[in-house]
Amino acid sequence: MIKFRYIYSNGKGIKVFFYTLVEVENFVVYDDLMQKVPDGFKLISRDRFTGLKDINKTDIFERDITKFNNKSLLIEFRDTHACFSAVEKVNGALDLHYNLRKDMAENRLEVVSNTHIEMLRVERE
Repeated sequence: MIKFRYIYSNGKGIKVFFYTLVEVENFVVYDDLMQKVPDGFKLISRDRFTGLKDINKTDIFERDITKFNNKSLLIEFRDTHACFSAVEKVNGALDLHYNLRKDMAENRLEVVSNTHIEMLRVERE
């Protein structure tokens, strides 16, 4: 199923909504904007669903932060390979990319956060 995670923030808090492609095409997102998103909140991210679940059966979206063999990996879409990958940030000059596969996700990956929650934590400190 094709779906998206929409993340809104006012700089202090985050509101998260999930929509299928059909809901987006039928303008459900826009109707919800008027009813569910408080004043002062702005769209900060539209994240694509990878089609995979982690070891806890949690949906994995791009920009999620996952744990894999005690390593922190960021989920990204790689345009050059037209696939999602789990990226290990080694240092400023080197990133290790692992192609995101179903067996890897279901047996070893765990979603622990996403980049937007982490950015909000840093801003509060």
